[in-house]
Amino acid sequence: MVPERVSFSNAQGPINTELRDLNSLEILDKIVTYSGKIGLKIILDNHRSEAGSSAQESGLWYTSQYPEAAWIQDWTALANRYQSTSTVIGMDLRNEPHNAEKGGACWDCGGTNDWHSAATRAGNAILTVNPRLLIFVEGVDTYAGDTYWWGGNLEGVRRSPVRLSVPNRLVYSAHEYGPTEYPQPWFNASMTPAGLADIWHRHWAYISEAGIAPVWIGEFGTPNSDSDVQSSIPGSEGQWFISLVEYLGSHPSLGWTYWGVNGDDRYGLLDAAYSNLPVNQQKAQALASISHDVTNETSDLAVAAVSTSLSAYRRYSPTTFAQSAVVPLAGPIAPNRAAVDKSHRIARYRVTQAPSIPGSCYPFRLPSNERHD
Repeated sequence: MVPERVSFSNAQGPINTELRDLNSLEILDKIVTYSGKIGLKIILDNHRSEAGSSAQESGLWYTSQYPEAAWIQDWTALANRYQSTSTVIGMDLRNEPHNAEKGGACWDCGGTNDWHSAATRAGNAILTVNPRLLIFVEGVDTYAGDTYWWGGNLEGVRRSPVRLSVPNRLVYSAHEYGPTEYPQPWFNASMTPAGLADIWHRHWAYISEAGIAPVWIGEFGTPNSDSDVQSSIPGSEGQWFISLVEYLGSHPSLGWTYWGVNGDDRYGLLDAAYSNLPVNQQKAQALASISHDVTNETSDLAVAAVSTSLSAYRRYSPTTFAQSAVVPLAGPIAPNRAAVDKSHRIARYRVTQAPSIPGSCYPFRLPSNERHD
């Protein structure tokens, strides 16, 4: 299917002329090619099973119309499609598995809803096609009665880790947010930075600290008022955000990407016009303080070994590294069934089933210096 929501003009004139009449996978090829030119590394992410907003309602990685076999088949097709490029470095198997207590994704529970088993199957199938890729596995929401953020609960790894057929390819991923996203019970008047650190350690950081596998915080974000960036008020958004930034800074083995760049999102770094200056300079400076300069880090893509001494994206970068990119996909991915739009995450793109994407997304535009009109 040729997407219908790609814009071909704006106030400055024609744009995206090179995307006209391309199907969704052909546009994704353009994204990958351009990213390679500027040193941007891409992690593909399966966001949901059909067009829509946010994570799959059921919390599962499959539906009756889109079974697990199709999900794995699409992943292996993408692994094969981008096998020859060093730009695509990994695959985030599913966005925010959840609903463990109500028939959704659960960890080491057995049966068709066991996410850690499905991740093993999909990861090994991908590695059969391309053993160089990193396999990113998110958590669930609830494990052993302890409920956390969707995809953010990795407590089950301690007892039942994912075991892949190729060593040093596994990266666990969690999503982490503050009370603006949802007023979780731990955001209360008695919360301290040390208390938050204990929560993070219990749910995901222990994996890196114990040397089990690398951990990558694939999403975190905060709004743009100064009080949302830094605050001493217990349980506040600002306390959570600055505490997390400081925690990531003191645990450099943890990788991360921020949600997001675009200014139409409440967490956006830039305004809706993509001005050069960030909306909140304090937030930009806080993130810059924990960014890693990896310009001189190189490794052979075929033999790069991921370790907890460096975050996954830093250790894996085969050439000059600019910044990490995440490309979420909603299956099926066949060219006649997909459309492309730009989503919120930093340098993150989504492929969805329908040409009309509701809500929070808008068409992908190549940067102005890459327009050929």
